[in-house]
Amino acid sequence: GYFKESYQKYGLTHCDHIMPETIVDAVMRSLEQPLMDSSICRNVYERNCLLFFTSHVMTTVLKQYNMFDFHRIYDGLETGLDAFSFHALLDGVHDTLVIIESSRFFVFGGFTTIPWSSGFGVDELTLSKDDELCTFMFSLRNNKNHPIKFRLKSSDRYAVGHSSEYGPCFGDGDLTLGNEQGAIQPSSFDIAHYSQLCDKQRFVTTNIEVYQL
Repeated sequence: GYFKESYQKYGLTHCDHIMPETIVDAVMRSLEQPLMDSSICRNVYERNCLLFFTSHVMTTVLKQYNMFDFHRIYDGLETGLDAFSFHALLDGVHDTLVIIESSRFFVFGGFTTIPWSSGFGVDELTLSKDDELCTFMFSLRNNKNHPIKFRLKSSDRYAVGHSSEYGPCFGDGDLTLGNEQGAIQPSSFDIAHYSQLCDKQRFVTTNIEVYQL
């Protein structure tokens, strides 16, 4: 079918499975409109890639609730890229897709079912484990023009980090976002090198968008 061909066309070798065709249309309709207004994902190719990356989560939501509500709840350009603005809107919010764009136009991010919080201190991250291994990271726009999905290591399971001094953080330092600044240090996810996400280990953030499933 169409989606099987699309997986092969886009080279998305890390995707979990092909969605049943009866679910595809509902997911696509729900995903397409919110992302069409994105200032980061500017074309159908990038929007489809995000659909593939989150397909297993979307399928579960549809089966459990017989519905699908995908909407943007945070836009850094509108509300501010600082940690305070992020936590004001996202603390306590679960099932979120985070999309990040760097000043050199690299696009990457992650998804987690774990609710965001301000943590228990400001000097270091409060780490949360994901025993279900639902959390993942992705690279959407990179040097090789090849979207990649990165899985959480089963031996680690540190999925996200929380602190009032930082925005969304994935893994045990894999991706850390401060006030318009970010850093990559592969640890908890199967990322071989920071260049799979961005051209520099430390980067400037131009926008962050967060969508909730």
